[in-house]
Amino acid sequence: MNKNKDLDLKETFALAVKNYTENNIKIATDLFNQVLKIDPNHSATLNNLGILYADLGKNQKAKSCYEKAIAINPNFADAYYNLSNIFIKLNKSQKAIDCCEKVITINPNFAEAHNNLGALFENSGVIHKAKNYYEKAIQINPNFVEAHSNLISTLVNQGKFEDAETCYQKAIALIPNYNNNDIKFNSDNLRKLSRLDKNIRLNPNIEKALVDNGKNLSSTNLHSLSPSPLEYEEFYREGMGTENVGSFLRALVQMVRPNRILEIGAGYTTPFLLEALINNKRVFHDGNLREAYFKNYNYTPKLVVIDDMSLEDLKKKPGMNNLTSSKYIDFIEGKFEDKADFLLKKYGNFDFVWFDCGGPQEYKTFIDQYWNICSGYIFFHFTYTDGSPNAFHKVILDNVKGKPVIFDIVEPHKKRQGSITMVNKNSYI
Repeated sequence: MNKNKDLDLKETFALAVKNYTENNIKIATDLFNQVLKIDPNHSATLNNLGILYADLGKNQKAKSCYEKAIAINPNFADAYYNLSNIFIKLNKSQKAIDCCEKVITINPNFAEAHNNLGALFENSGVIHKAKNYYEKAIQINPNFVEAHSNLISTLVNQGKFEDAETCYQKAIALIPNYNNNDIKFNSDNLRKLSRLDKNIRLNPNIEKALVDNGKNLSSTNLHSLSPSPLEYEEFYREGMGTENVGSFLRALVQMVRPNRILEIGAGYTTPFLLEALINNKRVFHDGNLREAYFKNYNYTPKLVVIDDMSLEDLKKKPGMNNLTSSKYIDFIEGKFEDKADFLLKKYGNFDFVWFDCGGPQEYKTFIDQYWNICSGYIFFHFTYTDGSPNAFHKVILDNVKGKPVIFDIVEPHKKRQGSITMVNKNSYI
């Protein structure tokens, strides 16, 4: 390449970068392509053009650019990292892991690659590796907000609330002008979680401890502590009771770790229940997280949902499309009546039930037909109106078999969306 061409290339490249940073995408694209006409092997241009295409959502074009850049320069760490992000978008986790591992082989101090590896291993359930990579990213860059957030969320999901609070305090000490919103929850919530975790383990009144813990967990917006594989924000509607009931159920499922959940009446609670099961499965998958007495326990969770709405109609609802493709959930179309025998043969007993369907007669029918296939906890919705027990509540008291422990939960606003009655079939009075 002669000097004039070299000068022209540098000037064109610099101008392309300038236009890209100023969001003049069309001009930047044309200029990057001009550079490639001068030098088709200009790896920096291919990498930048890949970034541009990725921003536009043109993942295949971005992937092609990164791969060409790497072919020209096999030690191009930035290109490998950018390629890993494309593989993440394409749900090719192993290829993304391979790219990030290549990055840190080339440059061990590439903090973003360590953070990516942490997220990838966390999503695959290998939590101890995720934690190590987040910690390494923070060691390299103490001001790396995303890595702090990911580490704290991981510790919370493990139930290591005191450790999470310690990490939080380190983060706010290290990062100037730190915003609590950057990690989705604050120190007060972490202290609350820590205290409640100890309480549930020590309190002999397990029923009250269970309820108190679940209510307080839900009040900390636990649904937002970690990136969700589900798109269920549509179901989290402030003022509708969703913000209380959905998060409450999620917290309870993560505490009692049921094997089989039955939900009668699909709705805003479905995504919360499913995500809790997915999180539970991750814990059991990772031997470092499992308690010793669970080592040989085959945890195979399943959420079974019965609703008379068609599956196709459910898929049309915001956030529900992802639900229908999960291996942890089965949808059964139609009314719930007369399905108990079928469910027992296919799934066995259910150790956690959420019933939210119809009127008092449907509540009675459920108790009559399903009582013998339910074990553990049954939660009935809409059992209070304006702070007082209603007809739904009376049906439960009049029809449950024997004298199981029954516990009422009424949210302070005393509206029906926030009232639940819990029946524990494992405990009798």
